[in-house]
Amino acid sequence: MKTDDPSSKDAPGEGASPESLEREEHLVSAAGAAKTANKAINETARKYLAAAGIKVDLEDIQNQIRDRPLFYLAIAAGAGFVAGGGMASKWGLAPLGLAGRRAAAETATNFGRQMLRQAAGGARASA
Repeated sequence: MKTDDPSSKDAPGEGASPESLEREEHLVSAAGAAKTANKAINETARKYLAAAGIKVDLEDIQNQIRDRPLFYLAIAAGAGFVAGGGMASKWGLAPLGLAGRRAAAETATNFGRQMLRQAAGGARASA
């Protein structure tokens, strides 16, 4: 006689091979472990953020990461590179030098434009 108890010996996969049952158990236990770990990580993140006084909607951040995973992977890789001391290497100094040159050129251009505007404004005022 079959019962509705899922822990009974007459489970639905009764005729399945032992290998497939074992594989299914691993999948179920792995999924359960992943859910438990996800809950623990979320709870820990909430505690640390609350202790720091930062109010963030973690679900919103998780959804954004799911929508654009490569973008956030690049951000994480860059942050890890910088935090790991990569900026002190040849590979780290090259992009820093390029960014520095671009920033210097842009600053000089903006400074020149502002000086020309001031000079043009002063010439109009004296005329």
